[in-house]
Amino acid sequence: MGDGESEKGKRVSTSRLAELGVLAATLIHEIRQPVFAIKGLAQLTRSEVGGESQARLDQLLAQVEHLEGLLDLFAALGGHPGPVELFDANQQVERAVDLLAHRRANTAVDLALHLATEALLVQGQRIAVRQVMCNLLQNAFDAVAGQEQEDVVVRTCREGDRAVLEIEDNGPGVAEEIRDHLFDPFVTTKPRGSGLGLYIAWKLVAEAGGELVVESMEGGGTLARVVFPLVV
Repeated sequence: MGDGESEKGKRVSTSRLAELGVLAATLIHEIRQPVFAIKGLAQLTRSEVGGESQARLDQLLAQVEHLEGLLDLFAALGGHPGPVELFDANQQVERAVDLLAHRRANTAVDLALHLATEALLVQGQRIAVRQVMCNLLQNAFDAVAGQEQEDVVVRTCREGDRAVLEIEDNGPGVAEEIRDHLFDPFVTTKPRGSGLGLYIAWKLVAEAGGELVVESMEGGGTLARVVFPLVV
């Protein structure tokens, strides 16, 4: 391929990426309105009911508010990031577990949550940490599906000047054919998977100055380990 053809290919690729960026921004903009309407209707209905129905509406509102935060987060990716927050990573891990309670409700997943007894103060955007943990948890739930015992363990701890968040499962481990491409977009072994969950998690962690490692464990299973610098 000559230099002219190479440059033309680059221009085409850049143009397509620009189009995808505009499409993503347009989609985020258009989604905001129905999300706002759903939230308003849920709040109105919540004020008119009680008991179990109110509790379910609380769960629905939590999901909608999380979605609102994600729209803000992804709208800022590659542009101007949102304000830096100081927060306890433990709380966002716990929120992620709560947000996926509906996913576990009809499964045999046995989830154990072990949070550090001390606050793990980090800087960044709390919605990003929450979404990272949601993505990693969903991968763990998928991995253990069909196992004789479906175990998922979530741990947080302090290691020196770092906050460590871990998710361990007893699934089959990382497939050998994708081990070197885990964080590439659209890489997946799931029949109906998008291959974006780990890519998004990796990108969010990297933008927060952290590190994400996903590896198979000796004897089976997968360990996802997220590390952020602590604010001492």
